[in-house]
Amino acid sequence: MRDVIIPTDATARFNTAVDAVVDAGRGTSGFILAHGQAGRGKSVAADQYHYQRGGAYVRVWEGWTQAAFLQRVLFEVRGKNGDLPRMNANRCKQAIVELLERDRKPIFVDEADRLAIGRIEDLRDILEMTGAPIILIGEEGIFGLLSERQKKYETLVSAYQIKTLALLGNTPILDSCVICGRKDELTAFSVKDGGAVCASCQNKMSAGSNVSLIFNAEFGTIGILKYLLNNSLTSLEKIGLDEEAQTLVRNILKSYGEYHLDIAALKSESFFMIK
Repeated sequence: MRDVIIPTDATARFNTAVDAVVDAGRGTSGFILAHGQAGRGKSVAADQYHYQRGGAYVRVWEGWTQAAFLQRVLFEVRGKNGDLPRMNANRCKQAIVELLERDRKPIFVDEADRLAIGRIEDLRDILEMTGAPIILIGEEGIFGLLSERQKKYETLVSAYQIKTLALLGNTPILDSCVICGRKDELTAFSVKDGGAVCASCQNKMSAGSNVSLIFNAEFGTIGILKYLLNNSLTSLEKIGLDEEAQTLVRNILKSYGEYHLDIAALKSESFFMIK
């Protein structure tokens, strides 16, 4: 008998994000990254989704080799039928791709912060060849895992965030001033107002405004956010922002997510999608 799970707001957000990439179709689905401190319900939400709606669920063991990891993924993708496969890594990957091409389903990878960088690349290969959504679940260390990749991949983390904001109906306004509609001299980003602000409106903002929610759009920030939002990850993989620009973009998206999605109230539980 399985435990009875009472859905929470965090679980509902998880289900919404996974449903979106599952329903999006092969050309637009991708990664979801669910991360946070231990005990926040990430694994429970993933296991419940997998149990109720299908998919393959893999809990990572420390020190798994490429072959061991892919053997387990194959075992779960084919529905735990038979014994654990005894194939080399390449044959396992080929078999996984063949199965997912016939029956596309999400793959949940729990304790993903234990994975080596190479296993993330294996999952990316599977995603690109099949369009099957990949859901990575882990503690805060998983961000460090992704950030260990070359500097260009730090840009992808910001892309995950802004694409997920759009997915959840909170796309920031970036083509014009969110206050007056002016399309030039966009010199700031207002978290509270939901997007870019022109120089004139920035100057008119009251002294009582929460300045922590207003960022000067230095380093071409508005253009960077637009590019991250409107381009696929394939086109972003070789692009790396300099440290100052990356820091500003990261701070804007963090504040924006906390304000509009109430992520802080969810104890820093965050969900990110790669398109």
